[in-house]
Amino acid sequence: MEALATCHGITYVNGILIGDPLDVKMFQEVDWVLDEPNDGVVLANVFPKGSESYKNVLLRRFDFTSALQRMSVIALNTLANTFHSFVKGSPEKIMELSDKSSLPDDFEDVLELYTLEGYRVIALAQK
Repeated sequence: MEALATCHGITYVNGILIGDPLDVKMFQEVDWVLDEPNDGVVLANVFPKGSESYKNVLLRRFDFTSALQRMSVIALNTLANTFHSFVKGSPEKIMELSDKSSLPDDFEDVLELYTLEGYRVIALAQK
């Protein structure tokens, strides 16, 4: 849930959430809040609705590039006081970058199943 709510390039313009349509839809579905303080340091705060103490503070965003087949963000989790890197991109690229032991045994089989059905498949990772 954290990765879906945190790893995106969406923003508000005139009170409307804009960005990649898939990112906007995923963010809306996780039902978190996007707060953009415009203080020159923090890109945004994302947190579950109703949360007072738990949020991810987006500190750096590396926008999606076709050449890299991914985008990523660095965020501070205020509840655990730890930094996290979230990466989103093509399943093939995320698989290549990941420790193989951290992937589900059926990763490639499930990926093939969904792609043959015509779905757009996005992979997420966290460190």
